[in-house]
Amino acid sequence: MILLYLAVVITCALALSWLMKKFNLPGLIGMMITGMVMGPYALDFINPWIISISADLRQVALMVILARAGLALDIKTLKKVGKPAILMSFIPPVIEIGAVTLFAPMFLPVTHLDAAIMGTVLSAVSPAIVVPRMLGMMKKEQGTEKGIPQLVMAATSVNGIFAIMLFTLLLWVEGNGSGSAMILRSAILPLAIVIAGAVILRFFYDFAARLSKIFSKIWIPTEIMLFVLVGAAINVSYIAGVSIAAIALIAVALFFRICSVPLCLIKTQLNFRERVFCAIAYLPKATVQAAIGGTALAIGMEAGHVILLVAVLAILITAPLGALAIDSMSIRIFGCGIKKKTICPEK
Repeated sequence: MILLYLAVVITCALALSWLMKKFNLPGLIGMMITGMVMGPYALDFINPWIISISADLRQVALMVILARAGLALDIKTLKKVGKPAILMSFIPPVIEIGAVTLFAPMFLPVTHLDAAIMGTVLSAVSPAIVVPRMLGMMKKEQGTEKGIPQLVMAATSVNGIFAIMLFTLLLWVEGNGSGSAMILRSAILPLAIVIAGAVILRFFYDFAARLSKIFSKIWIPTEIMLFVLVGAAINVSYIAGVSIAAIALIAVALFFRICSVPLCLIKTQLNFRERVFCAIAYLPKATVQAAIGGTALAIGMEAGHVILLVAVLAILITAPLGALAIDSMSIRIFGCGIKKKTICPEK
């Protein structure tokens, strides 16, 4: 019976994902909607046993994300794109976290420490949305003369790792530093996975390529269950009470983030429009938010529901808007590239 429930949920998630992609929207939005509709706070169709293991599934998803990030963390690429990539990896998330820490207690019933944890959840860029689009730009040679896709890809990878590390550190602080097992599981282990992936890529390139393909296949079912269960964890009735304040907070955080990206590119050859593109490309949130957004709720934090709600709203708002903006601006700023000049839409 559990397998039947699971099959129906996965089928609906895939169907809605396909529908979203038809409108050039990220398929993960459809997966989240499936979870929200079929979850315990709506139709209550998802088997309770599946809900009960959602925290474990999120941990698996997080490990897969970190492994893929490590296997994509090419030190040579970082050196090639240089200082701007390093600055983009750290300055925008730190500024965004600072903004959320400052303003969240004004908008929502959270403490400043809760707000800082929320800020780390929000601060990661989604590789699931950004990386495929940057690879597409590289194939069409859009912005490659100045290394713009490579810059955004490299910064995205490091940014996600940095956000996860800060998140786990603040969770440890929230727990008053107790529990060596938690430190090992939440901080040291993720860092070890990333370093191991980067080392394998550096010294065993062919093996890293095979591992990357394996993790890409593992990610397909993992992604479905991750976003479905994140949607299922949302109390739909709770959204109405704090959604306006949460959306306002997300808007404030994004404003600071977008303004901070051009600061990292001041001494580069990029013109104003290209810097704006980098800021927009750094907008979508999804993968990391889904993986760690429910962790605070799972460990019993009082502000867990609020943190999860803000994470979900950030995905629903920034994932489609960011994807559409990247696709549109890549054509407007860089043209159609070398492979699609004949079918380029009229401006």
